[in-house]
Amino acid sequence: MGGAGRGHNPPARGAKRPGRALRRVSFQQAGYDMMRTARPITGSNMVQEIYDLLKQSDWFSNLPDEVISLLIKRVKQHELKPGDKIIERGKRDDSVFMIQEGWVKVVIPEEGEDGEMVLNHVGPGEMVGELSLVDQRPRSASVIALSDLKVLELTRRDFLEVMQEYPMMGLHMLITTSKRMRFVLTYLEQAVQWSHKIAEGDYSFLEEANNSDLERGIVDNSSSDTARANRFLAAFFKMAQDVRKRETELQEQVKLLIIQIDRTKRDSEIDSITGSDFFTKLKLETSQIREERDKSKKD
Repeated sequence: MGGAGRGHNPPARGAKRPGRALRRVSFQQAGYDMMRTARPITGSNMVQEIYDLLKQSDWFSNLPDEVISLLIKRVKQHELKPGDKIIERGKRDDSVFMIQEGWVKVVIPEEGEDGEMVLNHVGPGEMVGELSLVDQRPRSASVIALSDLKVLELTRRDFLEVMQEYPMMGLHMLITTSKRMRFVLTYLEQAVQWSHKIAEGDYSFLEEANNSDLERGIVDNSSSDTARANRFLAAFFKMAQDVRKRETELQEQVKLLIIQIDRTKRDSEIDSITGSDFFTKLKLETSQIREERDKSKKD
């Protein structure tokens, strides 16, 4: 057991090289957005690359070499383009994916709109979709490629078969998942705190958060959970601030419209009075009285 650095030769690299030809996979069946071709894991360089990746990951770093060999035989590699979906919210499938190259974003699409709430960015060596290995429930979020991407897919069936050979792999999965859950709890805690401030009309926290962070690129794991959560939430709450601003502008426009309507109504009422026969007759009588008064003064 124990990790292995790059250059370490994986076991079973003789005539029976780990890997098997991979079939063409229909991602439409799993609710994905297009057809993709899975590459076969063949050739010493490719096997070595995947071996190194698995040995450096939190999930598999402590596995014996023979278990790593079992995994290499079972994983399928996929290549994707930016915007492609690996996982779609609400769909039922039970594969877990390891990011080999590139980055993905974990999002919850906003219903009725084209927007989305970004929950996380995940990069090389990290896993996505691990909850479905446990509960087999519909996916709780979508996972979308942010860049050209290579991922390794491991189905629930293959995962369980390997775990029968090495039950401790389940413990490694729980440890990694617990780290992800801690980040989720931090994310929710920050969201609740910011929501209370918004309810009080206080948006000052958005000035403290750098709202351009997400636009500048990937939010990696180099920052604390709180800092990462703030960077994701800043974009969402900035959107809420923009909605509030539009609502305020609309309210001002409604006030101006009411004033204009009142002014128009007043002018209309004045016109109806000044244009009436009574008002015309009154003006005439007033004019006659004024003329008679002026005449009497001259006499």
